[in-house]
Amino acid sequence: MTTTGTAFETVDGIRADTSFRGVGLAGAIIVATYADGTSERLTWAALDPYTNGGASGANISMFFAFSEHELTTDKPLQLLEINLAPANSVFDITTTMEDDLTGINTPTSQNGFPFTLLTCPEGQNGSISVSYSNIVNLA
Repeated sequence: MTTTGTAFETVDGIRADTSFRGVGLAGAIIVATYADGTSERLTWAALDPYTNGGASGANISMFFAFSEHELTTDKPLQLLEINLAPANSVFDITTTMEDDLTGINTPTSQNGFPFTLLTCPEGQNGSISVSYSNIVNLA
């Protein structure tokens, strides 16, 4: 996680004790780049009024309800970029129900999760790395 770069300035701030579900990512821009050099650009959508959200294209399907993202691809994935600024959302690595006082996470955010791979198909080759970038200033 980095605190460098140009900060995105929120328009409405962030509500206290925030935690979101898949619907909260509506509007996020997803760019999937495959090992063959092709790519797809998707827009995340709410799939119901309260919980589920997702995005799908010709070779990728993504789904998120509360704590685990599901991702399926038909091609080997080289890079996945998720831009949350259009959704007015952030990813946070805070794992407790209390504010993180270390100063590296978004103030008042709760229920964040660091990236972990829950399942991996047999024969999965390559490696996975995750980076979080661009800090958020609260208005």
